[in-house]
Amino acid sequence: RQINPKIRNVLRLGIYELVFDDFTPEFAAIHSNVELAKKNINKKSSSMVNAVMRNIQRLSQKHSNWKMSLIKDKIDLAYPKWLLEKWEDEFGKDLMKNLCVEFLNKKDIFIEYKK
Repeated sequence: RQINPKIRNVLRLGIYELVFDDFTPEFAAIHSNVELAKKNINKKSSSMVNAVMRNIQRLSQKHSNWKMSLIKDKIDLAYPKWLLEKWEDEFGKDLMKNLCVEFLNKKDIFIEYKK
């Protein structure tokens, strides 16, 4: 609550990019968010963003299961509450959780070309 809301939002973006975005290299995620803080807030805030993100980078490298502990049993956060309630009423709690997990899994897409 004591962190400036602008810094908090930069950290939210940066930590998501650092931890969950597999396409962006860690150094690029840190650099871009430090620059974002420097440009939109001030230089002092960019130092804080850098320190927090570097610590999270070290933590995630040190503990390989740290990322999974963040999302374990929180898979339903990806869906609106009304949809979860509807699925739970229709299918039960266990099947609702299975649906949530299944819909978030990446699917391979194939295009078949026939002559």
